[in-house]
Amino acid sequence: MEPRTVCIIDDDEEIIDLVDLILAPQGYVVKGATNGRDGLALVARERPAVVLLDVMMPDMDGWQVLEALRKAEATQEVPIVLLSGAKASNEVRLSGVDGVIVKPFGPTDLIEGLTRVLGA
Repeated sequence: MEPRTVCIIDDDEEIIDLVDLILAPQGYVVKGATNGRDGLALVARERPAVVLLDVMMPDMDGWQVLEALRKAEATQEVPIVLLSGAKASNEVRLSGVDGVIVKPFGPTDLIEGLTRVLGA
């Protein structure tokens, strides 16, 4: 089976490293960007199976990145899972994204969240 690429856009490099640590043994290839603009370029270049997107970021927040991904023809169909604090999770659930993983999350939360979205 060909490895599936996960792009994570999060301004916290430790979160990107944690996601890679959890998902690499599961057969995923994790590519990360630490800001929205780099993340948009990464997703356009990689055409991932799924995008993990932080909500709170300094240059472009997750909502702006989400809007840009949904407007671009090349990325509008890519599943997007928002990474959010519990406080924002209700608002996130109403945004039309494909899934939500509440921070802080553990390995099981991340793997189960991706399984729900990807169906495998």
